[in-house]
Amino acid sequence: MGRHRKRDLKALYVPDRKRILLDSDLPKLKQRWGEAHEISHSVLPWHQSFMHGDPNQTLSMSCEIEIESEANFAAGRLLFFGDRFKEELWSGNISIPRIKELAGDYGNTITSTLWRAIEVCDSPTFGMVSQHPHYISADKPTIRYFVVSRSFKERFSAIGSESVFKAISQHCTHRKAGPLANEEVVVTDDNGLRHRYLIECFSNRYDVLTLGTCLGVVSKKVSVGNGK
Repeated sequence: MGRHRKRDLKALYVPDRKRILLDSDLPKLKQRWGEAHEISHSVLPWHQSFMHGDPNQTLSMSCEIEIESEANFAAGRLLFFGDRFKEELWSGNISIPRIKELAGDYGNTITSTLWRAIEVCDSPTFGMVSQHPHYISADKPTIRYFVVSRSFKERFSAIGSESVFKAISQHCTHRKAGPLANEEVVVTDDNGLRHRYLIECFSNRYDVLTLGTCLGVVSKKVSVGNGK
């Protein structure tokens, strides 16, 4: 078992007994995600050697991150019915209200639905789960997750979580729950092209969920002469 899994143990698969143990303090929807995550560990054969722990071998952080990412991906495929979620997501415009609607339809948290939506996006899209920028608590991470679509990673490699958080800090209202921001910003890609992005922020009182969707390239202004 990796160090991270020992430090923050909310769900555990016990191979010998073929049982999944869940923290009863977790909300029901998070228990559902934890169960799917541990099921994924149980059915991926190359994960089995790391499930018991080994006093002579410490699981490297890079390996642990890869294993957890694989389990999260498999859990997403399980809870969002394979490709069905992607088809429903792209039947309309991707937005925070749409993600909240789909979270209810699939019986999952808004956070996991936001994450899955960005994973399946073909367009350069990003999301963030963070503290409220106007009510920072020192006893927990400011930014919990920053997830980007493959095309965003390829085209906007210089854009990181800190710059995104700084941007939302400028646009979020001081409201503690509900919609916090719906603003257009300009983001420059790796080739110097400027793109219009819609930034949506929503607070569930515990976290602020941010979605960034690309609206297109900023049109260049062309001056038209009088012909003389």
